[in-house]
Amino acid sequence: MLTEAQASVAKGLLLRGDKQQDIAAYFGCNSGRIAEISRKYKFADVAPASKRSLPTPQQLMPGGFIVEEVRAAITIIEMALASAKTRLLEMEEKLNGDK
Repeated sequence: MLTEAQASVAKGLLLRGDKQQDIAAYFGCNSGRIAEISRKYKFADVAPASKRSLPTPQQLMPGGFIVEEVRAAITIIEMALASAKTRLLEMEEKLNGDK
């Protein structure tokens, strides 16, 4: 099942002329889901994403969406780890200063 945000991107890709099967592979879904969006059976009220926000044709590969999601998750994790490391160092400095 696609989200509204994914449907918006799918609509933008359809308007750009990308093949339904390629869009489906990008999202890791059945091409029937993209056909439903194309025929306005699903997400009829969702606006297409802007051209600027669409994945490039090179990014439009099987599992490409999943790769982008994992990359975004890794970035969030890296930021959380950096913050935790900074906090840990501050705590250690405070503990060592109190001795």
